[in-house]
Amino acid sequence: MVAQLDLQPVAAQMDKKPDAFMVLVDKLKGMPPEAISSVLESYKQFIAIQAKQAFDEAMALLKKNMPAIVKSKLADMNGKYSYHYAELHKDVCSKLDPVLEAHGFGYRWTTHPNEKGVTLGCILYHVQGHQEETLMPPAPHDNSGGKNSIQAIGSTLSYLQRYSLLMALGIAPKNVDTDGVIADPEMPGLEDWCTSIRDAHSFEEMDQSFRQAFSEASRLKNKTAKDALAAARDDWRKRTKAGAR
Repeated sequence: MVAQLDLQPVAAQMDKKPDAFMVLVDKLKGMPPEAISSVLESYKQFIAIQAKQAFDEAMALLKKNMPAIVKSKLADMNGKYSYHYAELHKDVCSKLDPVLEAHGFGYRWTTHPNEKGVTLGCILYHVQGHQEETLMPPAPHDNSGGKNSIQAIGSTLSYLQRYSLLMALGIAPKNVDTDGVIADPEMPGLEDWCTSIRDAHSFEEMDQSFRQAFSEASRLKNKTAKDALAAARDDWRKRTKAGAR
């Protein structure tokens, strides 16, 4: 009977080394199939616990050495308003990659197109084997600025990649004003909020989006975001007024 076998020392004493599994296999010789299955499952769980512990310990050290992510790129929306954002490769990846690598971390993205747009996930993994995924909600293609269909998809993916990686690491990028001083906190989803306001099909839809977004911008005390939202609302008013003529 499996219950009569003392299996705990076999799995609990295993170190996570390249040859550890072969050592375990050698120790299992002569055991009944039920016992082998139980020990292998215990070993699998033990390795997973070790990997999670290594991930958490490395993350704690990483947090102490995390570089500041600053939004240096200016987006000018046809002269109506502008805002700064952190460009994926220049402001985010180039700053994070060396530090992540030094602490044993890496990342990759997965994409899942659907009828609502694009669903993207950022998988943060560690050399010891543990990984965690941060999923972003479906996002519509970014058609602003006269982008073609391919450019719209690329812009959306870049946006989702940037935010999913920052979310996975718990980083909030900082704004920079013209004097290089850190200013307003970032308002996640500002571009999407502006698009939903400008493209609303009714006053009620526009007003609801505007009020929700403006409330969040006010909470963050982000004047840039509030100006952008007001400009999007004015665009909607002008468009609907012109269409009514």
